[in-house]
Amino acid sequence: MSWPALVLAPTLALLEQALSYALSTPLCERQLGAWLHLVPATGLVLVLACTALALLDWRRRAGQPAGRFVSGMSLAMGGLCALTIAAMWLPIWWLSPCAG
Repeated sequence: MSWPALVLAPTLALLEQALSYALSTPLCERQLGAWLHLVPATGLVLVLACTALALLDWRRRAGQPAGRFVSGMSLAMGGLCALTIAAMWLPIWWLSPCAG
């Protein structure tokens, strides 16, 4: 089952970015800036789960070139989305959004 990494992973990456941005002001006003780490952590776990499904599907389709290509593209998409979420999470660690 490789479609979650191909379809859901980019959606989750965009949703994570939108939620992080939308929640930053309300959470900082209430001095709950540490809760901003919950959104990217959850998004990363979900995207990695989708990527794991794509990896299992890629291994299962060893003798099917067309199916293996789609599974491989799903695996690459899931990995790229996981890397994107991790890269967008780094500024929350280094630069506090509640500092200024």
